[in-house]
Amino acid sequence: MKLFQFTGLGLAAALTISAPVSAQDLAPPKTGPWHSNVEVTDDGHVIGDPDAETVLTEFVSYTCGHCATFAKQGDPALDIAFISSGKLRFEVRSFIRNALDLTVSMMVACGAPKKFKGNHAMFMRSQDDWLQRAMNAPQSQQATWGRGDRAARISMANSLGLIDKMTKQRGYTLPEVNACLGDDTKAQQLMVGTQNAAADYQISGTPSFALNGEALPQVHSWQSLYPALKVHFAALDEADSEPQLGESQFNP
Repeated sequence: MKLFQFTGLGLAAALTISAPVSAQDLAPPKTGPWHSNVEVTDDGHVIGDPDAETVLTEFVSYTCGHCATFAKQGDPALDIAFISSGKLRFEVRSFIRNALDLTVSMMVACGAPKKFKGNHAMFMRSQDDWLQRAMNAPQSQQATWGRGDRAARISMANSLGLIDKMTKQRGYTLPEVNACLGDDTKAQQLMVGTQNAAADYQISGTPSFALNGEALPQVHSWQSLYPALKVHFAALDEADSEPQLGESQFNP
């Protein structure tokens, strides 16, 4: 879907805003249950036990309907079945397809790491509402928003009621939201991350997934991801159960 493609500022020009910076170390105490442990990285947010051997990465677009469906179906199941117990660490990376994606991604990432999951869920569950408003906006307004610059992001978020959602449902102040939307360094970081993901993982659609750094081909839904995770963990269990040299069964 071609929605609010970058114009004026342009993706290439936007990348020159400023140099990327390392994420601050704002991680909460590393104790269970692990589905409530969220850390911020240069690439996105990581949920779960930082020592988990299995890492699942999702590349998500907030203007993608299939991504909203996965958030409703897959996120709760991952929490219960894999993340809470410490079996799996779940990394969520924004994949920016348009200026509205950029705006919402910056709002989702706003504030302390512990706010991420609630922000993510709120925007995904309400996607039908704000995305439809965006698509119904006059073409002239869409063209202005498509610049993707600081003023365009704030205008877009205000016109679509996204700032109201953050202040009324998520407890942010207006200055806090505007500061997040105005963070050009964060905007650049998100777009660079998207370019890197496209190059490193050959991402062509969202949601897409990688398991321990390897892209999962043809996996774009909870229905296709769950079987892949079952196979992965079954193989790990089988490897763990194999007798090791020196164990009693090898002794006379």
